[in-house]
Amino acid sequence: VYSVDGVIDNNGKYSLQVIGDHETDNCYVKAIRSPKPDCSEPLTDVGISRVVITENIRIHTEVRYANPIGFMTNDAHPQCISVLQDLFTED
Repeated sequence: VYSVDGVIDNNGKYSLQVIGDHETDNCYVKAIRSPKPDCSEPLTDVGISRVVITENIRIHTEVRYANPIGFMTNDAHPQCISVLQDLFTED
């Protein structure tokens, strides 16, 4: 198992350096712990993201991007209901 720890910056972004080619490995990025007590519940649908780390896939850059991962707050924001109503209102 190859493991790398990372920490997010003030903008919620992170960068991890992986050494070597991992063509035959299943590589994942996972949110482990939040520094914010009021935002510490892992997102169930997007708590883990698969990342392909090999040069043998015709991607001509060393940079790979994971899907969004993270945590949710313990209490819903007051505007959530109106946003959801706007998104799912049938016209």
